Amino acid sequence: MAPFLSGTAEECWTTDIEVAHAKWGAAGRHFTWDLVTIDRLIAAESFDTLLCNGVFGFGVNTRSSQLAALQAMERILKPGGRLLLGWNTDRVEDPATFEFVKSAFVGDDLNGRGARCAVPEAGYVYDFLRRKE
Repeated sequence: MAPFLSGTAEECWTTDIEVAHAKWGAAGRHFTWDLVTIDRLIAAESFDTLLCNGVFGFGVNTRSSQLAALQAMERILKPGGRLLLGWNTDRVEDPATFEFVKSAFVGDDLNGRGARCAVPEAGYVYDFLRRKE
């Protein structure tokens, strides 16, 4: 499949591996696709920001598939682009421990509260990352 080229910065695109979930995406701006290979669909350095929330531990479960997803997302992010990664502490190991994450991203303190926001009572973490230039 030929890589998709992104549109303007104001557009929001969504993807989900489940066909039934397409109804939650905007018409014409949703892909039914596996995040692990999203870089086969979307051209390199297409997006300024990616939000990956509730995927690790709910479909992308193994360490190898998580690493593949992180690598694919890094490829479609523009240099300096942001990745917000939300994950469940009781379902997966800390994705920030991958050497790849340490080499490809830096923590991104967006609001003066740090690059990681943990919600212990919910067993959830948000990591704010920026792709290295």
